[in-house]
Amino acid sequence: MNTEPLKLSAFVHSFRLSSGQTFLANYLWRTFAELDGEEASLFQSVRSGARALSTMPESLLFRLREQKMVIEESLSESQFMSRKYDQNRFSDRVLGLTIAPTIDCNFACVYCYEERHPGRMTVETEAAILSYVQTYLPGRRQFNVTWYGGEPLLCKETLYRLTESFLEVSRKEGTKYSAFMVTNGSLLTPDTVEKLAGYGHFSGIQITLDGSAAGHDEKRPTRGGKPTFQTIWEHLLYAAPRLPMVLRMNVDLRNPAECHRLLTQLAEAGMPQTGLRVYFAPIHPFGKGCRDIQEKEAVEISTIREFAEIEIALTEHALQLGFWRRRSLEGPWLAQCQSVSTHTLVVEPDGSLQRCWIEVGEQDRRVGHISEPLNLASDANMRWLRFDPTRSAPCQHCEVLPICFGGCPQRHIDGSPSEFACREIRYNAREMILLDYLGQHPEQVRPPTVFVDEEYLSLPTWESRSRSPQREQTSHAPAMRPDVPVAQLVRRRA
Repeated sequence: MNTEPLKLSAFVHSFRLSSGQTFLANYLWRTFAELDGEEASLFQSVRSGARALSTMPESLLFRLREQKMVIEESLSESQFMSRKYDQNRFSDRVLGLTIAPTIDCNFACVYCYEERHPGRMTVETEAAILSYVQTYLPGRRQFNVTWYGGEPLLCKETLYRLTESFLEVSRKEGTKYSAFMVTNGSLLTPDTVEKLAGYGHFSGIQITLDGSAAGHDEKRPTRGGKPTFQTIWEHLLYAAPRLPMVLRMNVDLRNPAECHRLLTQLAEAGMPQTGLRVYFAPIHPFGKGCRDIQEKEAVEISTIREFAEIEIALTEHALQLGFWRRRSLEGPWLAQCQSVSTHTLVVEPDGSLQRCWIEVGEQDRRVGHISEPLNLASDANMRWLRFDPTRSAPCQHCEVLPICFGGCPQRHIDGSPSEFACREIRYNAREMILLDYLGQHPEQVRPPTVFVDEEYLSLPTWESRSRSPQREQTSHAPAMRPDVPVAQLVRRRA
């Protein structure tokens, strides 16, 4: 029998439902445990220091240990996360490339962070990329490629040729190959969909619709100023049953109501049944080409804290409509951004290398060339490799570090203002995890009241979330639906 002293994990959060039941969520170990009223009372007594952990009933202690709510005294969770960070960063099991066959684009999005450059990837650069893969892929288990731009489908033949070469090399090496694409969707025609579906290796193809047609077309017109919503919509309807499609909605203070309307429109078109994944992202001034977006009439930027509140409402609505989304405690575990790893690079059209796709096209940020050995000790590379959220402020002691793992390194490295540096999960983790739980336990949804640790929350319907105090201060606040009963959001800090 193991007699090593025990302690509570530092990342346990308790949620007491209106039914009287409590569930625990561990942000680090991604586990849940359900407690009845008596067990919850015992747990809170231990947590407050009123009683010793050793006095807890053996059956309860066993369950909590199984779910890592209780861990060995000798286990340092902070050191564990640092080790995982290093293992992932210096892994020799994975090879990753983000390939931008062009930095040109047929859209003129008002918030784009890239400086558009004409030109396409040459066959010589394609050959250099393939040579790099043939050199570094042997012995690795996973090969991941992300197609990026500009608009990557402006270079379909490059994409097709390299894909077929990558598939052949991966089969030869016994390596699992997976690809992802970020496209504006305008060139994702039925013929292109069939071609891509035939390869059978895409983990996702992401397109963007920024709310309903009018708002989207204002933010994402063609370079000639023409609307794009309808074309993308038609392509999405065709692609969704045939490819693993991901829909991103870029959100600011102007368009939450339009995003809600788009969710309803998607549901009416049967999109949840296709497996379409939906997620929401804030519009923020990242990258050299995006610094002036706060001056654009079509954009009203939110802080991360403001977006966190909007995301709760949109996520709840999406879940009610049956859309799938990755839960907050799912996905790659303790995995950092590719920009701070030694095994993943961004390749520009001329073969120049970057660490981060936000900096594509910025010549002064390049870290090397695909045809030359990479000097990891160079200042350009060390700028990224020094970033370590597990060992430095402000991330090191943050309760949501295991979920975001530092978030976007570029925001920290580039000195983004504090209101943009963190991810939204810092401000809405409890609500998002609660939504995950309620999605799996619909019997707990009504009445919409929960207790979260020492906070009291009344979780409203998405309509009332949309009308939070922040939203009532702006002329762009989403309209309420008077036919739907609304619970008021109430918070009382202890």
